[in-house]
Amino acid sequence: MKKNLYGMLAVLMAFAGVFGCSPKPVEDGVLYTYFEDGNLQAEYTYKNGVRAGKFREYDGSEKIVREGVIQHGVPDEVRYSYFLDGVMRSKVRYIGSVREGITQEFHSTGILHSEKMYKGNKLHGVVKEYSLGGVIEMEKNYKNDRLNGVTLIYSNGQLQFEKTYEDDKLNGLSRKYYINGEIEEEKYYRNDVLDGAWKEFNEQGNKVNEYLYRRGEIVAQKEFYEDGSLMREERIEKGKPVVVKEYYGGNGALMRESFLRNSQYTQINEYYENGAVMYRKYYKEGALLKVEQFDPRGSFLNIQRHQE
Repeated sequence: MKKNLYGMLAVLMAFAGVFGCSPKPVEDGVLYTYFEDGNLQAEYTYKNGVRAGKFREYDGSEKIVREGVIQHGVPDEVRYSYFLDGVMRSKVRYIGSVREGITQEFHSTGILHSEKMYKGNKLHGVVKEYSLGGVIEMEKNYKNDRLNGVTLIYSNGQLQFEKTYEDDKLNGLSRKYYINGEIEEEKYYRNDVLDGAWKEFNEQGNKVNEYLYRRGEIVAQKEFYEDGSLMREERIEKGKPVVVKEYYGGNGALMRESFLRNSQYTQINEYYENGAVMYRKYYKEGALLKVEQFDPRGSFLNIQRHQE
């Protein structure tokens, strides 16, 4: 009998909506409201005369704009928006007036554009973005509306960049990848500033360059042969090289070492592949003063002097 009573009540509410009357809340059950044209406007569940439980609201064209559950007077709901042609534009979850949980946004084609996690109206958790073709383009991690954790950036579904953040600043490892998946660059940051090794690789995975940074300032640099063996290294002070070492390919023996002051040579030593000194060259303010020559066994051969 109670079901029949609710049914009759729904019919009465329909007529009330059509004829512009304001329906009164019910004690227990579902209240239906209608637009003037007779289309369903909302469904509210009541308990003891108070809204509690499931509810749903419509836009006049049978599309849902809000739905959820009211508990202890607070709605836990999803709000929907649409493009002009009726394609869904967004789905946003709220608890009361606060955005909570997952928010989804869509391209005008209906393909998912982004997924964002919220907590207390702030981005908190994983955020993903997708292309028009539905292929992932970006994945970020947030904490209290700030980037925290690993951010991944893709190109045509292939991982291209990997960055680590802490409180919206680059902190830790960052990488760039070739299209074949090999690492192209690898860097370390501290508070948005380069700090540590910056390595560059070829597409075969061999290291070609390495730079060492301290608090954003370069202090050393290395170059490598194609096989990954060391070719050249520099020690740098205040942006200028002070010691440069060059190596033979293959056996890795020291070939030449240069000492500089204010970007001018003070001494250059050259070596045979067996490690013995070949030449010692001395400079003053960049001008060559003298050259000492040795044989492969390390014995002194001659000296050549130059005018200052």
